[in-house]
Amino acid sequence: MYRTAEPEPVIRRMAEDLGVHHEALRNWIRQAEAEADAGERPSGSRANGAAAMPG
Repeated sequence: MYRTAEPEPVIRRMAEDLGVHHEALRNWIRQAEAEADAGERPSGSRANGAAAMPG
């Protein structure tokens, strides 16, 4: 979502829209970029095949 947004969003605004702290979002983005650069699969529940939380 962050990489595909046009124009590139401000992290604070996107974090606010997602309901998370901006530093948490910034860390998640950095981790995802580092994993992508290393050729790893992204971490997280969806990447591990876990079902979405029931609503």
